[in-house]
Amino acid sequence: MPENNSVEFMHLNSNGMKPLDIQGIYACSSCRDIINGERKIEPPYEKEWLELQELRAVIRTQRIMHRNGLLGCLKL
Repeated sequence: MPENNSVEFMHLNSNGMKPLDIQGIYACSSCRDIINGERKIEPPYEKEWLELQELRAVIRTQRIMHRNGLLGCLKL
């Protein structure tokens, strides 16, 4: 993972619990700021569209993790 990337998590539930590690998203610093609400985009994206993109990113991240042997017990 490049230096400016990190693992971010969607916060879809209101109970404040962190999602499972396999539900993380590899995100660059710009995407991380958008996910965390620290960066605003004009015109703004709809919340539902952003959530859909995050869910798609979870799937892409899981595929990367599986390819690198980090999810070896799962069949993807």
